[in-house]
Amino acid sequence: MKQTAVDWLHEEYKRILKDNDITVLQAFEITDKYNQAKEMEKEQIIEALCDGHESHPCMAEQYYKETYEK
Repeated sequence: MKQTAVDWLHEEYKRILKDNDITVLQAFEITDKYNQAKEMEKEQIIEALCDGHESHPCMAEQYYKETYEK
């Protein structure tokens, strides 16, 4: 599985914040923003695949899942 830029950033945030106290609300907000960024990134990758290869969107989504999702 390849690591996306958003996944890398998420790991860096966890590393940086692990020794710092954050509120539950802040943790939820970080998680929400991470999920939003992942969805945006997924849409961009699928769109790029469809534009570049004129492939069927389902094939592009399947490629994304096989390449980037755990």
